[in-house]
Amino acid sequence: TGPNGVRVNQVLVAELVDIASEKYFAVVLDRARQGPVFVASPRGGMDIEEVARTSPEDIYTLPIDVHDGPCRSDVVDLAKRLGFVGEHAEQAADEMEKIYRLFVALDCTQVEINPFGQTPDGHAVVCDAELNFDDNARFRQKNVFDLED
Repeated sequence: TGPNGVRVNQVLVAELVDIASEKYFAVVLDRARQGPVFVASPRGGMDIEEVARTSPEDIYTLPIDVHDGPCRSDVVDLAKRLGFVGEHAEQAADEMEKIYRLFVALDCTQVEINPFGQTPDGHAVVCDAELNFDDNARFRQKNVFDLED
């Protein structure tokens, strides 16, 4: 943004959510694996590169078959590794699967949720997101690319 700023046309107002713990979740396009990968950590709300450098055991990856999508039992297991328990692990897995569908539908190269929050009663909440889009999909995602500054 330049010194004159950018005109604001819309403001998003969201409900305040109490977060008991912060996790990290992302769907990224892994060029080495030639497909999407879930990347997750129970240590969210911080720089994930720092977590990977100092505590690589706290980073979990789950490669996704591009034709079949994520395996439900693997996604629930990932939610449990993040600290979600019981029905809340199922609900967290639902959120992860929705994020994956968004990743595919919008031709993303990355959808990063940080923090992927857990409320005091155990529910999963997407608190903040960063999306990156495949420039080669500009013709398919005209509405998305029209939002650029």
